[in-house]
Amino acid sequence: RGMHVLITKPPVKTLEEHRTLMAAAAKHNVLVQIEVHKRFDPIYLDACDRIQNLGPFSYFTSYMSQPKHQLETFKAWAGKSSDISYYLNSHHVDFHVWTQRGR
Repeated sequence: RGMHVLITKPPVKTLEEHRTLMAAAAKHNVLVQIEVHKRFDPIYLDACDRIQNLGPFSYFTSYMSQPKHQLETFKAWAGKSSDISYYLNSHHVDFHVWTQRGR
């Protein structure tokens, strides 16, 4: 129907699925945007600003903890077979790209 699409992350599991999604968007002349809500989290915004003042860097490591009660909520939402690291790690990849402005 030619509608633009906003989807949650991670949108796909493989590069092949990503290419299929992008080809479908191009075929129908629509935009596909991935929702990455951590870009609007005040703590992440502050960290991004601070990182910008440090200058370029070539190594990135991160850690994200998840309280156990939230893990149970996630499992109820995503299903027992879903790997929470698959869901959360996309935030880390996006955060790196965002803070380094794609460098």
